[in-house]
Amino acid sequence: MDYTYWRQEQLLWERLGQIDPRRLRRLRVFAWVQRLAIPAVAVPLASGLYVQWAPVACGAAAVTGTVLYLIERPAARRMVWPEVGGGRRSVR
Repeated sequence: MDYTYWRQEQLLWERLGQIDPRRLRRLRVFAWVQRLAIPAVAVPLASGLYVQWAPVACGAAAVTGTVLYLIERPAARRMVWPEVGGGRRSVR
C-alpha cells in the first residue's frame, strides 16, 4: 500500500510538471516544508534541548505545509486525472 501511494504521487508530480509547472512547484515547496519541519520539532524534544519557541514554530510550519499541500493536491489531481462522466475517475 505504501508503495502504491508513493508511486501515485510520483506519477502525479511527473504529469503535473508537464501540465502546470507552477502548481507542481507549490506542491514541492509544501512537501519540502513538511520534510524539514517535522524532524526539526522532534530533534530538540528528543535530545532534551528545549528551546521554548523552536518546537512551536517548527510544529506550526509542519502543520501549515501539510494543510497547504492537502488543499492544493485535489486540484492538481483533477488536472492530471480529470473526471470521466458520472463522477468516475479514469484509470491510468
